[in-house]
Amino acid sequence: MLDYTNKVILAPMVRIGTLPMRLLALRYGADIVYTEELIDWKFLRSKRISNDILNTVDYVDQTDGTIVFRTCAEEKNKVVLQLGTCDAVRALKVGKLVTQEERPQHAVHPDIILYVAERISVPVIANGGSKEIEKFSDINKFKTVTGCSSVMIARAAEWNCSIFRKEGLLPMDDVIREYLKLSVDYDNSPSNTKYCVQNILRDLQETPRGRQFLDCQTLEQICSIWDLREYCKQKQSHYHKMGIQGRWQVSPSNLEPPQKKLKSVDMDLDDVSQMKVCFIRANFNDLNLPKTQLHTWAGKNGLKLPVYETQQIEKLFRTIITFDGKRYTSTFWEKNKKFAEQSAALVCLYKLGLVTEEQLIILGSVIK
Repeated sequence: MLDYTNKVILAPMVRIGTLPMRLLALRYGADIVYTEELIDWKFLRSKRISNDILNTVDYVDQTDGTIVFRTCAEEKNKVVLQLGTCDAVRALKVGKLVTQEERPQHAVHPDIILYVAERISVPVIANGGSKEIEKFSDINKFKTVTGCSSVMIARAAEWNCSIFRKEGLLPMDDVIREYLKLSVDYDNSPSNTKYCVQNILRDLQETPRGRQFLDCQTLEQICSIWDLREYCKQKQSHYHKMGIQGRWQVSPSNLEPPQKKLKSVDMDLDDVSQMKVCFIRANFNDLNLPKTQLHTWAGKNGLKLPVYETQQIEKLFRTIITFDGKRYTSTFWEKNKKFAEQSAALVCLYKLGLVTEEQLIILGSVIK
C-alpha cells in the first residue's frame, strides 16, 4: 500500500494522466502519480497483454483494439489507478449536494483543509493550490498552511510538469521536448499527445508556431516543430518493423465469449484483393480521407462510385469495396462501419497505384 505521508503527487486529470505524462512527472520529482479516470466497464471488456516491444503491460479493449491502460516498470509502486463507475441517479443526487457555487477560478480554502487535517488521524492530501504554486518551494508552503501530509498538484503540473523539480522550473520548450520523446517512446496516440501539449502552450496556441502546431495531425508533424522529427521517424519505423501499428489487432477469433449474439453477414472473399491495412483517424483530415480520395478519382475518370458491403461480427467490422469491376478489402477488423469502409478504401487506393506503401507506413496503416 502506498505511503501518503510527505509526498508530492500528480493529481488525476482527464486525458492528461497517461503514461508519458506520469513518467515525466516521476522523473522531475513527483512521488506518486494518478491515472486519468478510467471507467470500470472498459476494463471488464479488456485483455491484459504484455507488450514486449515497449516493455509495457497493456489493457486492450477487445471491441476495437485501443489501449485502455498502459503501464511500465518505471512507475511500479508509484502509480494509482483511478477507477470510475456510472450511475446517473446517484450522480444527480451528488451534483445537487456539492464542489455548486465554486469553480476552478475561485480561490482555494486552506483554512478549511487545515481544520479537517487537524481533526482526523489518517493522512490528508491537500489539492487545489495550483494558482498559488508557481515553483517547487511553493508546494511546501501550501503543505504547511493546510497542515496536510502531502500535496496533490493538477493544473500547475499540467502547465509545466517540471514544477516537481527541487532544482527549479525548466523552460517550456524543454518540457515539451521531453514529453514528446516519452510519447514517441511509448507509442502514445497523436490526439492525446496533442491535447497535452495544448495544455502546456495555453495562450501561446495563438502564436504563429502555436497555429502551426494546431494544424498537426500526426505525431511526426508535432515532433517536427520541436526538432524531433527524425527521432520520431526512426522510432516509429523501428516499432513498425517490430509489429506495432497504433492499436492492437482484434479479430472475431480471439474475442471472449460474447454476452449476446449479434447478427453477422457472411462474405464471399473469392477474387477479392486483400491487404492488412488499418485506418487511424488522427492521421487524416476531412479533406484527405481515403473514401474522399477514391470518390474524387472516380469522378475525374468518369467511373461509377464504389459500392460498400460491410460484415459485422460482435462489435467488429470489415468492408468489401466493389469498384470498376474489382473487389477490395482489408483483413484488419475495425471498431465501426465507417472505419471499415475507410480501411477498405485504402486497400483500393493502394492497388490502383494512388498511394504507395511508404505513404501507408507514414500513416501507420500498413500491418505486417
